Amino acid sequence: MRDLLARLAQSDEAASAALRVFDYFDALDASGVGPEAYVRGAAALSSCRAGMMLQERRLTLRIAPSGERMRAERDFVPQEEWLIAPAAPASPDVVWLETPERSTFHELILERVAQGVQRWLQRMEALVPEPAQAWAMLLNDPVPGERRQQLFAALRLDSSRQYQVVAHVPAAPDGGLHAYTTVQGAQVVATIRPAPFSMEHTTGAKVRYGIGPAVEIPELLDSWERAVVVLRLARQGEALPWDKLGVLAPLFLRAKPEEVIAEPIVRAIDSENMPWLDQTITAVTQTGSVRGAADLLGLHHSTVQKRIDKVQQQFSLNLANARHVYHLWLACAAHRYATFGRPDNMAGDVRLTPRPFDHPQP
Repeated sequence: MRDLLARLAQSDEAASAALRVFDYFDALDASGVGPEAYVRGAAALSSCRAGMMLQERRLTLRIAPSGERMRAERDFVPQEEWLIAPAAPASPDVVWLETPERSTFHELILERVAQGVQRWLQRMEALVPEPAQAWAMLLNDPVPGERRQQLFAALRLDSSRQYQVVAHVPAAPDGGLHAYTTVQGAQVVATIRPAPFSMEHTTGAKVRYGIGPAVEIPELLDSWERAVVVLRLARQGEALPWDKLGVLAPLFLRAKPEEVIAEPIVRAIDSENMPWLDQTITAVTQTGSVRGAADLLGLHHSTVQKRIDKVQQQFSLNLANARHVYHLWLACAAHRYATFGRPDNMAGDVRLTPRPFDHPQP
């Protein structure tokens, strides 16, 4: 065919134009470029705007003959009078030339664009995993920027919505798009949920949840990073949202466990045999009194008072001072963060929920 076109091109202008189309798109095929290059080539060769709509990938592209990208609204639909072709058999994806002309030259250009886009789609299907696998790769593998965008697209999420990442242990899936990863040696499930996340999804007395902030799809890993922080601060049976901790959670965002555990009061908590310390200080923080803490814990107030006396002696604190109480509560939270993944942290009893933001800060 090429030889025939070459001979005809010597005396036939149409054959010469067709030969240019073959040469141009053959070069693109050999280079393995993406679909935008084909659309740009179509616009340049046809001297009219060219476009492409890949519905599953939520990608609409329009290119002017000058090579400039044209604006395409979210609800953009190509006009019926334009020259339109499917990008693949039985596919909603289409390519088009924004002209009503039906010349052989234009049809040839559009056919080569459709073939190029179809080959690219086939390559991507071979390279892009299923949504759950793509999410696992984003969580666990070092992924360069361009590949990361491909994997976000492979999640097949609605780009018009925001999502939250929910991290929880034990690592048993509870629906939604999820993948497994490890945090400090502990297996964790990371689930992508549409925002706003409903607390109705948090079930199980011994499950702890860290709930990341609502973000756009490209920021899902930021939501995951924050979900991990609050997961490490949570107790068993607790669902802890990033947004509810105010200025506290960001303090731990770049904290290293070995540096946190090296703090004197955190190190002291780690060395003392006080399995009741965390829940007792939380109860005092929530109720503001020993008797209130005893009622909350279901203990006699004398038992709680003995615990308070021991804590004051061991840590040289005065727990009648609200600042000292909050200081010790924060140290307990830091200890949970630093020891996440350790057997003594992961196998503890169900704890009370700390809510220092419900009370005036000292």
